[in-house]
Amino acid sequence: MKSIKIGFVSDVQYADIDNHELCHYRSSLYKLSEAVNYFNSYDLDFVIQLGDFIEKDWESFNSVFDIWDKLDHKSYHVLGNHDFEVKNSLKIKVPELFGLKKTYYSFKMGKWNFIFLDGNDLSLTAFPKSSKQYRISEKYLNSFFPKPEWWNGAIGNEQIVWLNNQLSKCQNNQIKTIIFCHFPIYPNTEFCLWNNHEIMELISQYSCVKAWINGHHHVGSYRFINKMHFITFRGMVDLNDNSFGILNLHSDKINIDGLGREVSRSLSIC
Repeated sequence: MKSIKIGFVSDVQYADIDNHELCHYRSSLYKLSEAVNYFNSYDLDFVIQLGDFIEKDWESFNSVFDIWDKLDHKSYHVLGNHDFEVKNSLKIKVPELFGLKKTYYSFKMGKWNFIFLDGNDLSLTAFPKSSKQYRISEKYLNSFFPKPEWWNGAIGNEQIVWLNNQLSKCQNNQIKTIIFCHFPIYPNTEFCLWNNHEIMELISQYSCVKAWINGHHHVGSYRFINKMHFITFRGMVDLNDNSFGILNLHSDKINIDGLGREVSRSLSIC
């Protein structure tokens, strides 16, 4: 069976501002251009952008999309917390800018199903402080003890029901599934979704889930538990060296061809 090839970038986080610690914000433009040129030299099925396309400011989107639009492949997005670091009046326009009618969605290709989740369902960055959604999110965050980091987010009840239905169908039809989200759920760190334990408990019921893939924690990580691979890709914005790669999905393994600082791996599918 033909493998599925997927290009990926994470945490481009461009802004026209000076470097801060490991983040080299302006350098993200040439790094993204390098990644797009590389992807265009390969026969890929699609490319995914794993969130935090910008650091802040609506104008930053113009610069990254000028480069992204040169892709020869279909692309998909998940939204990160920094993608909403824009004026309050513009926050509601962010999903539309990415071409998203819904902020969580899925599609099937070959023997695989791909699920794209919105970790900003509950968030203190995705909504204006004056909004009902912000107040609900703040109350939800305050319900935890100890309280998670405010700059993460959570998956809401309606999306959880949708996810459960998706996984039930995949399980019944023996379709292998990969879940993409900006935020990790495992290992448990300060970068995880607020309700990471709830989501972990849910997906662990379904053997069809083969991997959870995310960005957000720029240093990257890999863990294997409950016969699932948990992969955090490194942030493109960090340092001078680039970081991106290609996923190769086979019937029995997931190969990651990492470029620059991204780690190459060969992961067996159970």
